[in-house]
Amino acid sequence: MNVAVIMSTYNGDRYLKEQITSILLQKNVDIKLFIRDDGSSDKTYEILEKFEMPGKVTVTYGKNIGFAKSFMKELSEAKNYDFYSFSDQDDYWEEDKVYKAILKLKDIKGPALYYSNLNVSDENLNIYKKTSLEKRKHTIQSVFMRRSVAGCTMVFNKELWNILMSKEISDDLLARGHDSLILSLCYAVGGTVVVDENAYIRYRQHTNNTSGSSNGIRERIRKEIRDIQKNSGGESKLANAILENWEVTEEAKDVLQTIAKNKKIKIFFSPKYATGDVRLTALGKVKYLLGIM
Repeated sequence: MNVAVIMSTYNGDRYLKEQITSILLQKNVDIKLFIRDDGSSDKTYEILEKFEMPGKVTVTYGKNIGFAKSFMKELSEAKNYDFYSFSDQDDYWEEDKVYKAILKLKDIKGPALYYSNLNVSDENLNIYKKTSLEKRKHTIQSVFMRRSVAGCTMVFNKELWNILMSKEISDDLLARGHDSLILSLCYAVGGTVVVDENAYIRYRQHTNNTSGSSNGIRERIRKEIRDIQKNSGGESKLANAILENWEVTEEAKDVLQTIAKNKKIKIFFSPKYATGDVRLTALGKVKYLLGIM
C-alpha cells in the first residue's frame, strides 16, 4: 500500500529531524512524505533540504498562511495514493504506526478514516500518560460537541480524499482545522470511522507546542478560554459549509442543520449531543447556550 504523509512545518527545527526519521522508518508500507514549510525563520530549511529525496520526500516552501491551510494545500498535491496521513513536526512515530492503521482500513468499502489514542510524552519522549478515546462517544454529534481527536493519528483512504478534494476548501470549512473538517466530513457522508484504543505515537509536549495536552487545571482553563476566543462560531460555520458543499446522509443533515442554526434547546436537552464524558458534555452544552461554539 502506498501512503502519502502530509506535514506542515513552522519553526520546528528542534525535533524535526527525529520526527521525519521515524516516518521514513515505517514498516510494511510505501511512504511518500510531502512537506510544506509555512514560512519558517529558524533552521527548519536547512534540515528539510537534507531530507529531500526524489520519489520519497518532497518539500515545498511558501509564505505563512497558517497550519490548516498549509496542510490542505500540500494534501491537494498528493494525488492517487491508497491512503493519507497527517504528521506534526515534533512527535515520534512507532515503526508500525501507519501499518496498524491500514490493517483496520484496507477492507472497508467507501470513504473511511482511522484515528487512535496517543502516548503523551515529555520533550525527551518519556511517556507519562495515554489518552483514552475508547471511553468517548464516536458519533457526528459527539464530534461537534468536543474536538478531541488528534489529527496526527489520522489515516484515511483514497475515497475520502476524492470526496474532500471535489470541492474548493473555503475558510469556513477550515474554521475548526483541517483534521476536524475531514473527520466531520467522513461522518457526514456516511463514511466509516475506526477508533483504535492502542497508541502508536509519542505525542511530545514542550514549551513551543502550538497545541497539545495541557498540564494542570489552571493551564487547562487558560487553554479553554483561548480556544473560545479563537474559535467562537467555528462549529456553526463548519456545519453550514459542509451542508453547502456535499450531499450528506439524512441523519447528518439534521445534526448539521441543528449546529449551523445553533438550535440551543435541542442541543442542550437531546441525549444524542454528548461526548461520553459528563463534564465535557456539560461544558459543550453550556458553550452552545452561550453561542460561542
